[in-house]
Amino acid sequence: MFERNAISTRLTYAGESFIPYAREIVTADDRANAWITEYKKAKPLHLVIELFAGFKVTDDLASLIKLKLSEKYPSAVLEIKDIREGDPLEDLRNNDCDLVFAAIPENADVAGLMNVPVNTEQLAAIVNKMNPLAAQDAITI
Repeated sequence: MFERNAISTRLTYAGESFIPYAREIVTADDRANAWITEYKKAKPLHLVIELFAGFKVTDDLASLIKLKLSEKYPSAVLEIKDIREGDPLEDLRNNDCDLVFAAIPENADVAGLMNVPVNTEQLAAIVNKMNPLAAQDAITI
C-alpha cells in the first residue's frame, strides 16, 4: 500500500487503487455515527430503578437518587419504583428494570450481575445504658 524511503512515503499502485474504497468506508462510518447521534436525540435514555424493601425507602432517598442521576444523564427519563416483596435480582435478570437498590442476601446468585456496595455502615443494636440488656456482654437474637 505504501512505499517508504528515508525522505518520503508514497502510495503504491495498490494503495492508489484502494483510495475510492477507503473513502466509501469513511463516508459510511460518518453516516453511521450521524445516525447514532440522531437516534440518541430522538430516543432519550429511560432508566427503571427499583428500591427494594430492606433498603430504607424514603421520599428523600428517592429524590436524591433522581437528582444525582438527572445531573449525570439530563435527558434521561427516570422511573423509580418502591418494591415491597420478591427477589430483588429477578427483575434485573428479566430486564424489567435497569438498576436495583437492595440488601442482597448472602446466598444470592449474582452471576452475570455487577453489584457495588453503596452503604458500608454496620448494623448495630443500640440500647439505653439503663436498659437491663446493656449489662450483657453479648445478646443472641
